[in-house]
Amino acid sequence: MSEEEKKINFERLTRFKYPPERLFRVYYDIILKHLIFPKISKKFLQNLSFYDAEKLASTIWNNSISEGQTENNNIHRDIIILDIHTFNTRCVLQDLFFTKLPEEFSFEKIARNPVFYDYKLQKEDFNGLFSYDKLYEIIRNRNIFQFQKTNKTLYRANLLIIAEGVTEELLLSEIGKLWGIDFDEAGIQIYGAGGKNQAVKAYNENKDRLNIPILVLFDSDAEENEELIKPILRKEDKIYRIKSGEFEDLLSDSLILNTINDRYKMNITQLKLEDIKKESHRKTEVLNDIFKDNGLGDFKKAEFSKLISQHIMSKEDFSAETDKIMTEIKKMYENKQL
Repeated sequence: MSEEEKKINFERLTRFKYPPERLFRVYYDIILKHLIFPKISKKFLQNLSFYDAEKLASTIWNNSISEGQTENNNIHRDIIILDIHTFNTRCVLQDLFFTKLPEEFSFEKIARNPVFYDYKLQKEDFNGLFSYDKLYEIIRNRNIFQFQKTNKTLYRANLLIIAEGVTEELLLSEIGKLWGIDFDEAGIQIYGAGGKNQAVKAYNENKDRLNIPILVLFDSDAEENEELIKPILRKEDKIYRIKSGEFEDLLSDSLILNTINDRYKMNITQLKLEDIKKESHRKTEVLNDIFKDNGLGDFKKAEFSKLISQHIMSKEDFSAETDKIMTEIKKMYENKQL
């Protein structure tokens, strides 16, 4: 593997993604692309155990660093510390090694791996096996990754926000800056589920996998979906249903006006505030009409969210309800850090 390939694979190994899914995918890619002999088919690889895949990928990785490397550079051992804080060990172990975890399966049987049965363990409980300093030193010495505080790949995850759509995914971190929240540094991960039903599904899939709190952010019309989650809501999790409508309804009329007039100043006659301010309409309805009436093509939430992010100036660009959402987010991640 080239240095660039090692950097890319390291970044993939440290992303916020459920470990069994993340590790299998990266290990299999390494084996398929870089195993010289014997050549393994995709079909054979799919039936390979995690243990064998991890061992084979580690061998390829280590040999590409230095010929005759004797130090134990097990990728899984180096990376697992980044997951200790975040993911539920029973779920991870069950999905990696077992179809069903035996009830009598004890902490002592897995501690030496080192994969820990209880993710609540503090750093002092690692028995000197590894530490953040050791991990960073390994990375620096191999030139795999130049550690920078601003790089989110080495931040612990402290909070997952499950939102309905792409607008929240693209804008929440930008809005957070106005409230003094650096989402990367705070370890706040955002997942745009693609709809209110998908948000319920995402919560169901993640509530048992994660040791970090989850905030589910719904639009105002998701009352039934909220009721589906309430009976299974963990005590550390929260549901926030936007009272003013959709997430786009948190955007001020002036922010939308300035964004459209600046981006499309060569295409349309400058809009006025009354073109945006229509009390009985959702912002997405207004924007759909504006784009259609002015020949700007279809209104696309993702593209417009990127434009909005470039024109955000102050808290006044958002409704008062935005402050409530940001306050809840800040409280949840700060509680996790305690």
